[in-house]
Amino acid sequence: MHLSPKELMVFEGLFKFRGGRVDDLSMYVYGKRNKSSINNTYRSLRTLRNNGLLEAHSMFLQGETKHFYFLSKEGIELANIRFDIPEGYVGTGYGNDHGDFAYSLYKPPQRLLKHHLLTIEFLLQCHSIASKTDEHTFSYRDNRYASKIFISEDVKGKETYERTFRMRPDAEIRINSNEQWAIEIDLASESSAALTEKFKSYARYLRAEEDLPYTTILFVAPYRERVDTLKRRWETIQEAFIKGMGEFTDVINLRYIQSNDVQRTLTDAIHSKDYEKRKLTTLQQLLFNDAYNGTEVFTIDKGFNYFHKPTFASMTYGKEGDVLFVYHNIEGYETSPWISIENMENHFGYLKKSPDFTNVKKLVHILFAHEVPSSISTDHVFSKRTGVPADRMLILHTENDKSATFARLTGEVISLNPLIHVDEALAIR
Repeated sequence: MHLSPKELMVFEGLFKFRGGRVDDLSMYVYGKRNKSSINNTYRSLRTLRNNGLLEAHSMFLQGETKHFYFLSKEGIELANIRFDIPEGYVGTGYGNDHGDFAYSLYKPPQRLLKHHLLTIEFLLQCHSIASKTDEHTFSYRDNRYASKIFISEDVKGKETYERTFRMRPDAEIRINSNEQWAIEIDLASESSAALTEKFKSYARYLRAEEDLPYTTILFVAPYRERVDTLKRRWETIQEAFIKGMGEFTDVINLRYIQSNDVQRTLTDAIHSKDYEKRKLTTLQQLLFNDAYNGTEVFTIDKGFNYFHKPTFASMTYGKEGDVLFVYHNIEGYETSPWISIENMENHFGYLKKSPDFTNVKKLVHILFAHEVPSSISTDHVFSKRTGVPADRMLILHTENDKSATFARLTGEVISLNPLIHVDEALAIR
């Protein structure tokens, strides 16, 4: 049969994402969801359906009936031929390395359709990023490929025995060939106990692997306007993370974002080295004044940071002693800066043995953010876990490259820039 280039792209989108609504497919083919692109997509869908390649389900969503389209069994057979997929081939799922699966795995999960729709929304945003980069910079795959079977120890009564387990995140992304993130699509339907079991499964899988397969577990939620709803869910996820992940709490970064933040979050992660350079430049500009009696920004050895990213610091000098300011980058709802703070506190005695730090009397942590995240607060699960008094942790909000606002975790803005004078900095209890 003959299909036009646009019809083939709609066909390809249905195959890659295991179906979609007309606006999803319009976004994939045309990069937009306007009246013209949606009408054109409808025409392509009609052609595919007339050729027996398409099936559809009706669904009631947001007060109206919509259709969810997916390939028929004949459509999947044609896709296997078109993409030259050998029978039984698994594939990696990254790029165009497609696998051959049972038709039941291509059909949309009726019971979990809302979850599937949010997964498609996430994957579409990943596709948009991937189309502007190369596979070594950014790639993604869905849960068919992210699923892993592994063997680990289990305990029943007093007996320990080996058992087969399955690990299946909703998706995975790979960034700059050296970072892999597990993706969890979160509709807030899982209880705290269910989330704890999920994280226990992650910990079991991580113990079974020789090398750490993930650097981050990213939870993606639908867009919600109510900040308090997000904060409550974040607290629940964090508590489950601490209970379930065991020793991996300290080496895996847990993040929680809304679907409308996916593009920005992943793009920032891709360009993290550039972001670190901009951060260093901003700090240097803030400290470039005659009143500041201290050091230029320097980097503390990465051995003091679990996440192996530059830990920037500066010191102010005074008669009564020095204050060491350590800057921890924070991007909203995430755990790594809090672990970094806890790690620095635990190693502070060792750090003071260095000749450069023997006169340091106080360690002050500064959470460095371009936008003040609502996740920063004194009742934060991890801020309590660090054991650091809230008045020794400050927020540095950079409005632009030349000005910044300091605030306490309570939200109180500090008019004094605590970097300028050591006696005033030491007054921070």
